[in-house]
Amino acid sequence: MFRYIVISNETETVRQVTYQLSNFPDFICLNITSNFDEASNVILKEGPDLIFLDLDMRLPDIGCFEFVNQLFQYTDNLPNFVGLSESKEMAYLTIKNDFVDYILKPVSEFEMRKCMLRFKKKASKQISRLCLKNNSDYHYIDIDDILYLQADNNTTDIFLNTGNKIAAFETLKKFQEKLPKFFIRIHNSYIINSQQINRINFRKSKISLHANFDTVNLPFSRKYKDSVKVFNNTMISDQFATVLN
Repeated sequence: MFRYIVISNETETVRQVTYQLSNFPDFICLNITSNFDEASNVILKEGPDLIFLDLDMRLPDIGCFEFVNQLFQYTDNLPNFVGLSESKEMAYLTIKNDFVDYILKPVSEFEMRKCMLRFKKKASKQISRLCLKNNSDYHYIDIDDILYLQADNNTTDIFLNTGNKIAAFETLKKFQEKLPKFFIRIHNSYIINSQQINRINFRKSKISLHANFDTVNLPFSRKYKDSVKVFNNTMISDQFATVLN
């Protein structure tokens, strides 16, 4: 599951991007704005995976590339940017500024599909192990062994498939930035390994995870309900999943 925002002051450009992305149920829109301050706040607060930036915007205070470069003052973990423009000349500038891709307007289904496939290919190259350091003690964990993570003030408890728990001196937000995208934030207190989900009960707002030792039930909050719905819709649309009434 991936989250994106669109930054544009053109209604038609926004419509084209969101319409083409409706073909990809594992992408959820976090925000649509033409205001760089609002966009910056969403990026720094929510940490989206992908930003569609309209390079044809003419704003008096700041340019599009200057906006992107200013974000590095606040974080090293910037999302991937996709440039949108009516001009082919902008393609060179997107490469120079480390954008993940460039789409010529109007946004076609084929160009969006190629962009999404390139992005997913890049996103699939993720870490396979975590190294937790405590002074001179180093603890290595295979990502696939993690069942879920739970916030504990400014530290995080990592629960493994085996039933073991490991304390880490990092916030849950830090882990959200580092872990692969199949880890889903479902609550202010929980991040889960979506590959371990075996049941979602929307009426009770609960998710069941299959562990080696037992089944673990965790709540998901209203704030993160959309993320759970996106995961569920992605599974339903998968060619290997069949919905039985």
